[in-house]
Parts: sequence; structure tokens; C-alpha cells
Amino acid sequence: MISALREEVSALRLQLSQSNHNDPDIRHKLRNLSRDIQEKKEEIQQLKEQMLEMQAKSGELNGQAVAERDQMISNLKKQLDKLKSENSKSAALINSVQKDLLAREKQALKLAAEVDNLRKDLSKLKEIEKNQEECLARGKEVESLKKVNILDLMCHSDHNRNVLV
Repeated sequence: MISALREEVSALRLQLSQSNHNDPDIRHKLRNLSRDIQEKKEEIQQLKEQMLEMQAKSGELNGQAVAERDQMISNLKKQLDKLKSENSKSAALINSVQKDLLAREKQALKLAAEVDNLRKDLSKLKEIEKNQEECLARGKEVESLKKVNILDLMCHSDHNRNVLV
């Protein structure tokens, strides 16, 4: 059972390292591991209670059987501690991935806002350029009209002089 849990924790680590975002399946598996850890604690407690009951009922327990049971309890505690450690590491890794994802999302939003502002600025610049072109065209038209008016005035003045002469 414990070796199966170890394999499951290893598989979870592999999945977590392969994914760049928070995966609900990983969280679910972590919850299952936590539940399994709690069940192992309860199993250890039950084994201890059973051992105490057996000692109370029979004062002649075999020393070797007690030593084996104690060894089993000790091994289970070690495995439990190892599973807790692996669970903590996995949770820390998930937290790190979540922070990285949040930072990337913030950066993406900031860049999108910057692109939007640049588009607005570009639109304003195009409008200004259009206005400048219109002003230049009007200026040329005014200059052209001034020249025409001057020529007309000159022609009228020549004509008036000819009429007087």
C-alpha cells in the first residue's frame, strides 16, 4: 500500500513538472494522499491499541512478535513521514506554479493594455497627419488663389491704363 502511494506521489510529481498551470486532478490526488496519510496514522494508532490489548490479555506475549510489531510500527512511521515530506514538496511546487501563472497573466494584461494604448496613439498620429495634409493643401490653394488674384489685379490695372490712354 505504501509503495503504491510512493509511486502515486512520483507520478504526481511528474505530472506537475510537465504541466504549466494548476491542474484539478493534481489537487484531487494530493487530497487523496493526505487522506491516505491520515488513514495510515489511524492504522498505526489502531495497531498500538491492539498491541496494548493483547499485552493486557496475555502477559506471555512472545518477545519476538512484539519486536516485529514494533519494527512494523517504526517502518510505518518512517513511511508516513516520507509521504508527508513528499506531499509538502508537491504542494510547494503547485504554489510556485500558481504564482508563476499569475505573474504571467498580469504581464499579458499589461502588454495588452500597452498595445491598446499604442494603437490609440497611432490613430491620433494618423489623424494629425491627415489634418496636416489638409492644411498644406489649403495653404497651396490659398497661395494659388493669391497668385490668380494678383494676376487679375495686374490685368485690370493694365486694362484700366489702356483705357485711359
